[in-house]
Amino acid sequence: LQQALPRAELRFMQSSGGLTGAERFRAPDALVSGPAGGVLATRALARRAGRTRAIGFDMGGTSTDVSIVDEGPL
Repeated sequence: LQQALPRAELRFMQSSGGLTGAERFRAPDALVSGPAGGVLATRALARRAGRTRAIGFDMGGTSTDVSIVDEGPL
């Protein structure tokens, strides 16, 4: 992929929710990157909406992941 897009700065989502460059990317580090990305997206959307709490519901073809984001006081 890097050869096909030589001027692009490629970043890959990891299971931790963090990003890594193409040269350091290893497939096992991305096994649950989809659910991690769903949690990060839920947090980003909640912040945009001015909320500190949100429930994420990420439904795919073979699985469903539910997450809770709580960055505010109880």
